Amino acid sequence: MKQHIQSFLAWAFLLLAIYSCASIASPTGGPKDEAPPVFVRSVPEPNALNYDRNRVELYFDENIQLEKIGEKLLVSPPQKEMPVIKSSGKRITVEIKDTLQANTTYTIDFADAIVDNNEKNVLPHFVFSFSTGEIIDSLEVSGLLLNAADLEPVTGKLVGLHKNLDDSAFTTEPFYRIGSSDPYGNFSIKNLSEGTYRIYALNDLNRDYKFDQSGEDIAFTDSLIIPRFETRIKNDTIWQDSITIDTIYSYEYNKFLPDSIILFMFKEISTRNQFIQKQERLSANKFSIYLNAPAEDLPNIIPLDFTLEDWYVLEKNDTNDTLHFWIKHPMVYEKDTITLQIDYLKTDTAKQLVPATDTLFVATRVGRQARQNKKEEKDSIETVFFRPTVTTASTMEIYNPVYIEWESPVKDFDAEGILLEIKADTVWQPASYTFEQDSTRNIRTYKLTSKWEPGGEYRLTLDSLAFLSIYDTHNNTYQTNFKIKRLEEYGFLFFNLINLEGPAFVELLNKSDKVVQKAPVENNTAEFLFLKPDTYYARIILDENENGIWDTGNYAEKRQPEKVYYYPGSFKIIAHMEIEQDWDITAVPVEKQKPRELIQNKPKEKAASSDSR
Repeated sequence: MKQHIQSFLAWAFLLLAIYSCASIASPTGGPKDEAPPVFVRSVPEPNALNYDRNRVELYFDENIQLEKIGEKLLVSPPQKEMPVIKSSGKRITVEIKDTLQANTTYTIDFADAIVDNNEKNVLPHFVFSFSTGEIIDSLEVSGLLLNAADLEPVTGKLVGLHKNLDDSAFTTEPFYRIGSSDPYGNFSIKNLSEGTYRIYALNDLNRDYKFDQSGEDIAFTDSLIIPRFETRIKNDTIWQDSITIDTIYSYEYNKFLPDSIILFMFKEISTRNQFIQKQERLSANKFSIYLNAPAEDLPNIIPLDFTLEDWYVLEKNDTNDTLHFWIKHPMVYEKDTITLQIDYLKTDTAKQLVPATDTLFVATRVGRQARQNKKEEKDSIETVFFRPTVTTASTMEIYNPVYIEWESPVKDFDAEGILLEIKADTVWQPASYTFEQDSTRNIRTYKLTSKWEPGGEYRLTLDSLAFLSIYDTHNNTYQTNFKIKRLEEYGFLFFNLINLEGPAFVELLNKSDKVVQKAPVENNTAEFLFLKPDTYYARIILDENENGIWDTGNYAEKRQPEKVYYYPGSFKIIAHMEIEQDWDITAVPVEKQKPRELIQNKPKEKAASSDSR
């Protein structure tokens, strides 16, 4: 028995030992690694002189990876052929495919493409340089790239310099030196020689380092850039504790200038090729033609398989590139296919607008049987009414009109059949109004406006037979009731503009940087009435041509986009409140004006700068 007990205990201890070995806890791993990779050496050394090989090797203190290197890597001077970049363990190799230029400083800018292998910690702004000559150029310029229309920081776009000061250099020659805007819109161009330059920004769609496509966003300045540096003194303080200074060190450093260049990026209004993009006939009585670009003149439409005058009504947009043809006659819209000749201006191979003639076969997507069934359905009903869509709400804003959109174009209407009434106590009384076609929408929409009585209750009646369609159908009686908001439900905002010259208008914005109201500047003031309670922001556009919209620039004409300024704060409007605000549009530097809550481009964390050259 004793031997059995001893044997059992021996097995128990053995199993416990095995379980203990198998159940060793995982190590905690210590603090999370948040340090970026550290550059340790290279071939050649940083800022090497007289280097004539096309291969560069860079070594770091830990295993690294390259993220989106094809998008982020920049080599200056610009390369016709993309360098071959490889990473292996702690090493990066760069093989330059273009022939090295003599007596030239080369800059390889990795931006934030280098990360460590485990935690993906970013090594920001890593730049490596060498020279094929006796000196290494060391000047640099820097600044900020903003969207001209809304002052939004622009990320990842080329910023380049030209030594050739001719205007044509930007469109015919690659940049001399380049940089790129970072996630905050900041840019720097390094390793410059002394001289005079012109600076540009470019969304380089075909990677040829010049502005040669109409769809490329650009920026330029009218000023020449002359890189230089100043020697300055900087003080560093060592503290014994939180209140006692131990030592103050002073040392000299080179301040590279200019360092506050601001470029405003825009896209020109492109002159696109003019041609018929598509045509369609989604319903039997209407077909549409879409041109590829805005047109100054309307095309001429000639039927080839029927002879009729005045057989359609045209509905178009302001730029004449979207055309809807409402077919009036049954002998035309009952045809499965309509054959038409269209005479219009078309872009030829020389990029010139020339007269052109095409033949269109306009087929309906609605089958013959479906059209017959629909016709029989209509015939079975005693009266087919001309239907409107009326835009109202149970409680309307005091500044809103009533919109009435008809299902097809209106042939005629009787103004006597439109009745607007206001309720006085318990009695409905006629109210004055204006009624007109709203050309800003479409030919089928009409707008009824009135000087609404705050808090008033209204009734709108459209008598039967008041409206006649191009298909000789009439409307049925329509009636709707609505109320107008009271003045006490609104706030009011008034701006007094300072340091403003010339015509301008102010846009009131919501939290998404979208326009909610617009007001002209008159006598250096702008008024916003009947504002719903909310938080608002504002920007002003210097409207040089007084057309009421922001206009882009044009490089060939040396015309900058119209200037935009933001009010550097917000306004919390509550009901029954009036705010009068002075606004000096130049009091805050333009790059600091846009409120942070409106900025869409917000990188999570701004890493510290780290260069190796």
